Order: sequence, then C-alpha cells, then structure tokens
Amino acid sequence: HEPIVGFRVVTAAGNGGPAIVGLLEGVTAARTTGGIASVGIQAFTAAGAPPASLMVVNSDVSHNSGTGINANGSVATIRVANTNITGNNIGVEANGGSSIKSYGNNRNDGNANDGGFILPNIPQE
Repeated sequence: HEPIVGFRVVTAAGNGGPAIVGLLEGVTAARTTGGIASVGIQAFTAAGAPPASLMVVNSDVSHNSGTGINANGSVATIRVANTNITGNNIGVEANGGSSIKSYGNNRNDGNANDGGFILPNIPQE
C-alpha cells in the first residue's frame, strides 16, 4: 500500500521542469488510516524525473503513524526551518539518495526514531 501523505510534492519522468514548492506554517498531524502508515510531508522523485525541492518553515509535523518528513528519490531535497517534528514513528527520513537539510533551528525529538538531517546545517543569513 502507498502511504497516506498530508503534503506531497512529486515529479515523474517525462514531466517538464523541476518542482519548487514552499510550505509556510503548515500542520500535518495525527494521520493514520486503517493501519496504513502515514507520512506528514514528502518530496518524491521517480527515476529519471526532474528535481523536487520543498522548503518547510514554521510548521508542526506530529503524530503521523509513519514518517514526519520524508524525501525519496535521488533528486528530492527538503529544507526545514523553525519546525517542530515530534510524536511520529520516524521524525526525518531520506531515502534513495535524497536529502533533508536543516537551518539548525528545528525541534526533532520525541519520535520513536528521530532520524536525522544531512549535516552540516545550512547557514542562516
């Protein structure tokens, strides 16, 4: 089964250019459906697809039965600033060569497995 996703950015092979999306003050919380794992926020790129970039700012990502923030695919990137990530099965997870980067001011704790951001943190200007 595909996961239930609160907010998702997807690119597929053969689709035009890259996807560049921002999420400001979003809330993806308490998502679970019939035993299918849920994901709060995801950037997904299929093989051969153009890049997907997502910026998450001032958001709450909590109590998802799967992953709070997930990037999947070699050209998927998520940047996160001043966001609470808690109460999820996995807080932050990057798969398939993707990356999830932090500005160093997030709160990623209280998850069954917190996961981690790609280091070093992005410098704040």
